Parts: sequence; structure tokens; C-alpha cells
Amino acid sequence: MNTKHLTDEAVQDFVLQETTDSEISRHISVCADCKSKVEVYRALMNTMDSIHPEAFPFDLVEVVTQRIAVKEHKRKTLGSYALSLLLSIVILGTVLYSLSILKPVLQVFHSLKMIDNALILVTAICICAFLLIDITRQYKKKEMMLFQ
Repeated sequence: MNTKHLTDEAVQDFVLQETTDSEISRHISVCADCKSKVEVYRALMNTMDSIHPEAFPFDLVEVVTQRIAVKEHKRKTLGSYALSLLLSIVILGTVLYSLSILKPVLQVFHSLKMIDNALILVTAICICAFLLIDITRQYKKKEMMLFQ
């Protein structure tokens, strides 16, 4: 027979009837210390069974989810402002830097006919629109892959 006292885990398993070891049952019937542990754990388990979970007058999961969404939105908004500011600075710097280079390019357009300028402008706008649509499509495709 086992002369050592049972561990708390073994006593808990016995109380929850997760073990069917006859050595443990015999030890508990003989050992007063382990028997008192069993009684304490039984009382604790009975008390825990009688405790009802707190009922909130609102859906806790929904409240937490909304707060997370608000935090994420604020973080995204701050990031978009920072990105817009950075892009504005880059564009302004590029324009200011290229003013000296831009004059000879504009002289080329002054030497062309009006229809040629219109054709170049429409072509440039179409290319930019196509690239923007393609970038948006790729972004949405990657976003859908993330949420699947």
C-alpha cells in the first residue's frame, strides 16, 4: 500500500471521478489527511457547481468587438493621415525639384499641334486609370485571401 500522501492532482482526479485506481481509494480510506483533502475538494466542487455565472444586461462579446473595431479604425485613420502627409511632401518635393527640368519638356508640347497634345493627355490619363484599377483589383484580391 502507498504510504505517501496523495498529490492535489490525484485527489482532484478522485473527486472528479477521473481515476479508478484502487490504490488511491484504499489510501484515502486509511489516511486521515488525504480523506480530509477529499472532503475539502468535494465541498469546493459542490460550491462551484452552485455558483451561477454573472448575467450581464448586454452582450459582452459585442461590446468588446465594437471597442476593438473602434481602436483598429483609429489606428488605420492615423496611419492614412501619416501616409497622406508623407506622399504630399514627396510630391511637393518632386515638383519643386523638377521645375528646372520641366521647362524644356513644356517647350516640346508648345511646338506640337493641339490635337497631338490632347492625344498625349488622353493616353496618359488612360494609362494612369488602368494602373489604378489594376492596383485596386490586386489589393482587393489579397484582402479577400486574408479574410478567408
